[in-house]
Formats: sequence, C-alpha cells, structure tokens
Amino acid sequence: MNLGTATDELETSSVMVSRLTEQLDAAKVANGEMEVELKRLRVQSEQCKKAAETAVAVITTGKNGSFAEKLMNSPFSDNLDDESRKMRNNTLLRRMSELWKKAQK
Repeated sequence: MNLGTATDELETSSVMVSRLTEQLDAAKVANGEMEVELKRLRVQSEQCKKAAETAVAVITTGKNGSFAEKLMNSPFSDNLDDESRKMRNNTLLRRMSELWKKAQK
C-alpha cells in the first residue's frame, strides 16, 4: 500500500464521516420535532379523553341514564358484528364530540 492510496482512502473516509455526521444531525432534529409532536398529541388525547368522560357523565345523569341506555342498547345491537359496533361507537363518539363543542361555545 503506497502513500497515494492511503491518502485517497483517508479523503474518502473523511467525506463519508462528514456525510454521516450531517445525517446524524438531521436525524436528531427530526427526532426532536417528533418528540414535540408526540407531546402535543398526548396532551390533545388527554383532553379528548376528559371531554369524552365529561360527555358520558352528562349523558348518563340525564333522566337516570335512559338516554345513554337508548344509545348503547338498541334492540338491533345483538345482531351487529364487530365492524358494525366499531362504526356505531365512532358515530356515538362523533355525536358526543359535537355536543361537547356546542357546550363549550
């Protein structure tokens, strides 16, 4: 191995090191941004959870819970498969969200 080859390999290694350092720095920045977004989503999720709990409390306290029972215990609910139940629960949550938004105005 001669001096020219060693110098070329050193230059190549230096370029690779600088490129990898830039990629590492970019990954660290992206990681920081994702952590901030994750924290924001956790806070938002907690707020939604509290809103849903409040909505359920409001609904169940009205007329001894009969409104909630009507929503949750339909005569057709026994015939629903899991996918239909999920869709129905999503619809119920959307309605509760709308009620919550109206109550906040």
